[in-house]
Amino acid sequence: MYLNLTQERSILRGNLTGTLLGLAVYLLLMGLTYIVLRRNQRITAILTGLIDRLMPLALLYALFAVIGLVVVITRNVIA
Repeated sequence: MYLNLTQERSILRGNLTGTLLGLAVYLLLMGLTYIVLRRNQRITAILTGLIDRLMPLALLYALFAVIGLVVVITRNVIA
């Protein structure tokens, strides 16, 4: 998303400095997140609880997506 919003013109011109910097920052943040989650059980428990509470909502959204896909396919086949 960062690349699409901020670096699109630079990439098209062949200037990859900002892109590589963004990638380096992203990888650094992912690594730090991994280290923090592996060392701190309290944060891991909080995030696990949050994910457990959001799972039904995610499943509901997935069900609506499947229903929408069926509707679009049906309308395209019939029309």
